Amino acid sequence: MEPQTELQKRVKELEAYVERRLQEKDWDIRVLKDLASDALIGIVEVRKAIRDMREEFDREMERMRRSSEEREERFYRELAEMRRNFEEGMRVSREEFDRKMAEMREESREREERFYRELAEMREEFDREMERMRRSSEEREERFYRELAEMR
Repeated sequence: MEPQTELQKRVKELEAYVERRLQEKDWDIRVLKDLASDALIGIVEVRKAIRDMREEFDREMERMRRSSEEREERFYRELAEMRRNFEEGMRVSREEFDRKMAEMREESREREERFYRELAEMREEFDREMERMRRSSEEREERFYRELAEMR
């Protein structure tokens, strides 16, 4: 995911900046306030990136749901067309019509099952990644405040 890469890059930049500031010898309250402010900005950026990623994920899930609905609508349109053709006297035997309908229902059911299975897997993976990022952010925040307290 592109946003995640950008987020990781920004976190690394903030960490490097904090490290450079910590190496400076002329510490004063302004430097500590700047570091605290920069850390809070970084935390806000991480949270915003997580929120943006979740929104993008939700949009993608909505797109997939609409796509599934469109496939289902297309299936029923095709089914209605087949029924019309059958009723209009096309040379389709009743057995072939029933078999084709059963095949189409089975294919539709399999597609739907596969869609929801993939959707659940994607949601689980997304939730795991968001939890990992949240924990990582919290650990960095705790480490920052701990180091800040040690500096005082």
